[in-house]
Amino acid sequence: MATPPNPLAGERLISRRELRHFVNVGDMTLWRWLQGGKFVRPVYIGSRRYWRQSEIEKWLEQQSAAS
Repeated sequence: MATPPNPLAGERLISRRELRHFVNVGDMTLWRWLQGGKFVRPVYIGSRRYWRQSEIEKWLEQQSAAS
């Protein structure tokens, strides 16, 4: 039986702390964006949240193009 592919294979994950510096926002702003569906959804590993770097970069490009 074949093992299903790992969706995170080769993907760099960013912690919340790194993310705050990457997009230059505080915890409250990040929380609001997540609650409002305005930001990339995190990946949970245990109880910790991580974000895929490729999705963050894509989101930043979209924000830049929109302004």
